[in-house]
Amino acid sequence: MKKSLPLIVMAVACLSAPLTANLPASASRTPAGGMGTAGSSTSEQTLSRIEALIDKGEPPTEKDFDELNAILQREPQNTRAHMVTGMAAEALKLPEQAMEQYDEAVKLSPNDPKPLVDLLFSRIRAGQGASCTGMIAMARKRFPHDPEIAFLTGWDAVNHKTLVKAQIALTEALKEKPDIPWLNATYADLMLIEGGYNNAYKYAKRELAKSPNNPKANYVAGMALAHQGRFADAIAYLGKSAITQPQNSELTGNLARISNWAGQYDKVLPAALAYLSVTVSAYTVDPQMKAILVDALRHTKKAQAMKIVDDFVLHFPAATSNAYFQNVLGEALAEVGWHQEARERFKDAIKIQPNCGIAQFNLGRDYELNQHDYAAALACYRIAKLTAPSELHVSDYAERLEERLSNRNQDLAWQLRDWMTGNKH
Repeated sequence: MKKSLPLIVMAVACLSAPLTANLPASASRTPAGGMGTAGSSTSEQTLSRIEALIDKGEPPTEKDFDELNAILQREPQNTRAHMVTGMAAEALKLPEQAMEQYDEAVKLSPNDPKPLVDLLFSRIRAGQGASCTGMIAMARKRFPHDPEIAFLTGWDAVNHKTLVKAQIALTEALKEKPDIPWLNATYADLMLIEGGYNNAYKYAKRELAKSPNNPKANYVAGMALAHQGRFADAIAYLGKSAITQPQNSELTGNLARISNWAGQYDKVLPAALAYLSVTVSAYTVDPQMKAILVDALRHTKKAQAMKIVDDFVLHFPAATSNAYFQNVLGEALAEVGWHQEARERFKDAIKIQPNCGIAQFNLGRDYELNQHDYAAALACYRIAKLTAPSELHVSDYAERLEERLSNRNQDLAWQLRDWMTGNKH
């Protein structure tokens, strides 16, 4: 019978003694020796079997963890057992437990760079790369000729824009071990930063030959082509990269802009929506991207555009939790005259955040100007004036509408408006 995940988690927690989405594990993940000891032949067979399962993408079972625990109880100095246990925990998305095991392996193998390399890769993949600079510098000092540590040094230097240091380290890694995963993509990124677009594309393609879905290589290839005016080809690469990292605003922003330049408005819409959904807040909105969204809506048939919008809002978590994004989307739809669809977005924003003043104000304007429901408009204005930005002057709208409604029967302009719209009161 298949064991439950909670039991497996407990098994990991009971073990004697742990880089996650942007980088893979290092090319050779289990150490050959060092100060730690090798295990018995039976232990080595078990470790090889579990490691092979993990490499094939099969999650470890409770039985596997029981066997790992037994090995560590018998052989607490077995470096490879700690490494494979860390890999098993990592395969179950348990980064803290994985790092504990990797840390233990590093302690047991002070003369072997592999545990340290694996620990760094694990932390980077877990999104902790920003805190690894000191550890990478220490690793470079301890193992100055290790190509994977040279790569990590170059990767960190690219992130910190210390380009000379990055050039030296990455060139060294490429010379010694050019097949390190992500090495060519990182060097391509360096070339892109330095404006060497031909070389950026060349090294990105080298990475893609081995890993066609590598998001960094696809992004660099796309941007290198865009800088050379090859927009259609660039969009293909950038779109592939965006599939795996839709919350990367730099990527989606560039994809939206380049698609807009190329007139591929069906590509503009999802990219612009993705960008705005993670960047819009109560205080910030990119006016250029909002204008690009409006332009794309104008150039797309309404049915097609709304299908893209609805699919995006349904499947993208940031869209359903950001009231200010829903409001900006409503403003864009209203700008192209799709008032019913805009109204629903304003209402969705208010459902997410009832005190979203700008959405209340926009809904009030829609009620007043398009629905001619003045009581509903006034109710929205009254809420909006408490929280909406002061530059909207919501109080002026509320006071004006209150005054005119109080004199409605004596106001000829209102009587004419009511007669033309068929509005009765």
